[in-house]
Amino acid sequence: MKNLLHCAGLLMLMLLSGFAHAGEQETRACKFEVRVRCASGGARVTLADGAVIRVEVNVYWCALHGHPPFACTVDSSRTDQDSLWSEGAGPTLIANKSPWNT
Repeated sequence: MKNLLHCAGLLMLMLLSGFAHAGEQETRACKFEVRVRCASGGARVTLADGAVIRVEVNVYWCALHGHPPFACTVDSSRTDQDSLWSEGAGPTLIANKSPWNT
């Protein structure tokens, strides 16, 4: 879990540091593995003109004694129909309009 937080923190620092150039899309990504918790995954953020336009997060946990493995996936972009993106004076908020669709 600590590595997941480090990965998320790294992505936030990259977003805040202003790596994106006007008119260009840029993707920042990191991967992590937590052997003790048997978890792994990665995160990607796509920027255009300095704004976040897509967020992807994948986390996988190993199965425990006869149970199926568990995966958590978030893949949202400003152009998809399943999410609502809003921006105020602070962070960009992403609301999932259909949370039970798979």
